[in-house]
Amino acid sequence: MNKTLRTRVHLKVSELQLPLHKNYTSEFLNREDNSKDLLGKHWQDKTVPDRSKRRLLQSIGHQFPYAKLLKLWGFQDSDECRLCNHLHPEVTPWLESLVHIQARCPALQKPRIVVHHGIWRELFTAISRNSVESHDNGKRKWYFLSAVSEATHDEWTVCQILVHLGLFSGIKSQRADVTEFHARQDIVLTDEEITSFYSRRPDGVVLDDKNLNKHCVFLEFTRPIDLVTSSPEGDWAEKKELEKNARYRMHIYCINHLSALHGRPWNCTQANFTVGARGSLKQTEFQDRLRLLGVTDSKARDKIRALTVSKTLALSDIVLKPFHVSILRSPEWALSSLPTELANSQTSAFKLFKKFTGPSSRLVI
Repeated sequence: MNKTLRTRVHLKVSELQLPLHKNYTSEFLNREDNSKDLLGKHWQDKTVPDRSKRRLLQSIGHQFPYAKLLKLWGFQDSDECRLCNHLHPEVTPWLESLVHIQARCPALQKPRIVVHHGIWRELFTAISRNSVESHDNGKRKWYFLSAVSEATHDEWTVCQILVHLGLFSGIKSQRADVTEFHARQDIVLTDEEITSFYSRRPDGVVLDDKNLNKHCVFLEFTRPIDLVTSSPEGDWAEKKELEKNARYRMHIYCINHLSALHGRPWNCTQANFTVGARGSLKQTEFQDRLRLLGVTDSKARDKIRALTVSKTLALSDIVLKPFHVSILRSPEWALSSLPTELANSQTSAFKLFKKFTGPSSRLVI
């Protein structure tokens, strides 16, 4: 039997065996409507380094060597985060797990921010380029305020959004309007809380201002760890959806209130894009939101979905890489931010294991 045929036989046997197993890995791979087809395509991509594929496989199979597992296996006594212990000894350390590494560890905040913006920039640019829906008069429906270029995007504050919508009538008057709005909800805000309310920045803003009834959409992107299957708040994506909606609920309510108060025809809503750090993406929900933003071509939507998952898997790996190097060699590695051009590069050009800044480790992973 030649190598190609043997590989296909092994793949088919694996597919037949998967329903027989009941564990975290099989549950993850069996999730429906989570874009698992793209996980296989990423694995087949020859431009992805083998070490990146290995770390992805470890993450999916719950074999990545974090402290929680090492303690369970008897290799060490503590399951506390080793980076938190070293770099933030004044804070009670978190449990070191995949969730902590990808989403919470304060020592990895810089690479995590770069990863977030790198994925969102490419997704936002792809949506703005493929949004072709137009009104009856031929004018393009959606205007993407935050789209600047492939290398950057501009996050507008709520105050800037209010100015653009024509709902800003001066600082004193605006503060009074916001104070009165919250008072109607039995909420008393301090001066600092009012400033914080104005300063909040959604990841993106999209406007339809060419019609009689104008529409403003707040866009939010999140890259949570896709572990939880069900909870009182829902699964991994639904839980994050609730958190994001709660974050901007009062801002959206306030904009709609001010719009009615000043006789402006604005209706403000929110659309969230959530992609799991291990490549999970709810296909139906994602496609519906692309369609809402004017991406009417089904092939374009599929292309954006594939691009988003590929970019997420590639950039999620660069959170694991500095963590591993920091643990084994130099904890200060975790404090180094990644080069901007790395996060902006096309996925096919990634050679992530060669392009890190930070203290020299001379360690190959």
